[in-house]
Amino acid sequence: MGPYYFGGYFLIKTKPLSYFSFQNKIVQTCSSCINICAFDVEWCLSWTQNLDNEEKAELGLTDEKIVEIRKWTDQKFNEGTIKWGHALPDLQTVSTFKGSFYADKDDIRIYSMYLSKMDAESLIAYFEGERTFQGLFGLRENLQKKFEEKDNPIEEFLGYDFIGVENHGSFHSFYCHNIIDELIDKFSLSLNQHGLFHHIPNPGLIREYLNDKSARVEPVPWYIAKTKRLKIASS
Repeated sequence: MGPYYFGGYFLIKTKPLSYFSFQNKIVQTCSSCINICAFDVEWCLSWTQNLDNEEKAELGLTDEKIVEIRKWTDQKFNEGTIKWGHALPDLQTVSTFKGSFYADKDDIRIYSMYLSKMDAESLIAYFEGERTFQGLFGLRENLQKKFEEKDNPIEEFLGYDFIGVENHGSFHSFYCHNIIDELIDKFSLSLNQHGLFHHIPNPGLIREYLNDKSARVEPVPWYIAKTKRLKIASS
């Protein structure tokens, strides 16, 4: 599928699924529909909504710490370092944030996501001039820089996710819909131990299927996302 472009770093705490036939399944997706985002502008900015109480408890956050998170995020957002959504722009920023607010939380991990050249260019073009947020969400902004994926010894490959992107930068996973058996049968796919697809034999056909108006998914543009996670440093 050609070169892959960097889409962002994500701070994720996984949680067991509790619907369809996925009871208690852990999936290594960066989708905020499935897992808990330890950073998301939607709650980290001082003028946005409050964090859900259940997720607040899962992240081990106090009201005082949330105030500090919002001070940090407001500054970075006003500087233009951070855009809307939950994709962070570089390793220094995501590492600083985790070290400042989640240093003792080993279950919150840093993930990275990459889109093929075709998917990246499609996403950038689709959200050009969007009225809501002007298409200026972190995932799109990062892809526009066209930083090509490189072999990185501190990252481990988890698999391929299928993501449906909203105009504010959050995205669904194929796990949001009960179509896994259909995908596996139709495209000869198989899930790996991370709950993602290890290999995508027919990316063009899959894109066409997911973006068809008759598809049983959210009516947003869908893309194939290569997902990785930073390894835990050995002590």
